[in-house]
Amino acid sequence: MSISTASGARQSTAAQCPPTRRPPLLFNLFRATPKACVHLLDMSTTSHSYIDVLFSLSRVLAETSRRMDGRLGAFHGLSFVDLAVLTAVQKSAAGQIRRVDLAEHLGLTQSAVTRILIPLEKIGLVKRRRDPNDARVGFTSITATGRRVLEDARATAEELARDLLLTEDLKRIESTLEGLHLQSTKVTWRRLD
Repeated sequence: MSISTASGARQSTAAQCPPTRRPPLLFNLFRATPKACVHLLDMSTTSHSYIDVLFSLSRVLAETSRRMDGRLGAFHGLSFVDLAVLTAVQKSAAGQIRRVDLAEHLGLTQSAVTRILIPLEKIGLVKRRRDPNDARVGFTSITATGRRVLEDARATAEELARDLLLTEDLKRIESTLEGLHLQSTKVTWRRLD
């Protein structure tokens, strides 16, 4: 297979993603699929559309989630999102977190968080309770079983994460994320006359 480079020249995917010299950022994530590596990481031109960059970022996140889901599901019966939820609940200051705050922290809707929490509660990893003063407010806390499962699952996820990312990639991603701020998502409507 070949691809076009920024100069218009054709290059083989093997030349783009050789096993001995990898392009920066997440090559290990795509070592089994050089086509995905090239498609995702060929950012050699300077004229990128905003949406194409977001598509590439989404692809990295989707592939990461898929691999994490496979490993976590096989060993612990959890998904990557379950791990994120349990981690956020455990790290909450009071040992419990409001559903609305959990949704905000994870970038999910409250109903999505509820759909995630119900099975976690059924298997005894979290406990949900309503605020006695306001029935609309729900709190979630992690159980002792949840803490044990989380500790084991985080060790598994950390091992896979080390396989997916090199140290220099981790540092580069961390520094990029610190400076990355999405524009406001507030929608303004204007009349088309």
